[in-house]
Amino acid sequence: MAQTGISAAVAPAHSKSTITLTTDQLEDIITQALIQAGNASSSSTLSVLPGKFSSWLLDSACCNHMTHYLSFFSHTSSARHAPNIHTANGSTMLVRSIGTVSTFKLSISDAFHVPQLSYNLLSVGQLAELGYCIILDYYGCVVQDPRTGQELGTSCRIGRLFEISSLRLPTTGVSTATSSSPSLSLWHSRLGYASSSRVQQLVSRGLLGPVSKDNFDFVSCQLGKQPALPFQNSESMSTGIFDLIHSDVWGPSPTLRLTSNLGCNLGNIYN
Repeated sequence: MAQTGISAAVAPAHSKSTITLTTDQLEDIITQALIQAGNASSSSTLSVLPGKFSSWLLDSACCNHMTHYLSFFSHTSSARHAPNIHTANGSTMLVRSIGTVSTFKLSISDAFHVPQLSYNLLSVGQLAELGYCIILDYYGCVVQDPRTGQELGTSCRIGRLFEISSLRLPTTGVSTATSSSPSLSLWHSRLGYASSSRVQQLVSRGLLGPVSKDNFDFVSCQLGKQPALPFQNSESMSTGIFDLIHSDVWGPSPTLRLTSNLGCNLGNIYN
């Protein structure tokens, strides 16, 4: 195999033809071979591919997941609307494509392919935007689903860097799964059974965010709030204890009595 500055020519032993590969393609092939062999440690990768790093680092200043290795992607799409990447030294990098990264350690979507990048960066902001919980401590990092508490990924602390050990994200993020707008009736309950006009006013001013318009008519709540009807003057008079008894009407009782199945024999009160 003879390598030039920008390409490499490979001639199979059983064939007289040659295959021309770019440097990026050759690096991708070597990295993929290391991954499949289970030897994609930081030291081995750096020794084979100087200036490139195959592990993933957690980055809170990174706007999006991004990697140099095209071979990490299971599929890609055009990046015509992707922003340019501005680095700390003032240089600008172009996003070539966007796709899903799928390796034996990692499974993430909406990642950028940036050929000029030297490190694979996992965006903390992108994970938080999807609704995941990122817990950092002295030993490393854990990515959790806050709804279930399920551990989706881990990382170990190396110096002041957090290197991803494994991360498997579902195709639908937490925020997407819980993004359905609350209904008008739900806000009515949340606001202490506020009147229809009050709730509608808050919705029109945009103070409640997106609200789904259900067929809630507030009738039952209005009936429950109306004043009680006045009681008529009672004509019943009593002069002694138990001359007049007020009792709830109920029955029949599941346990029969000797003289009544209504559950109470009022005659016993006088005995």
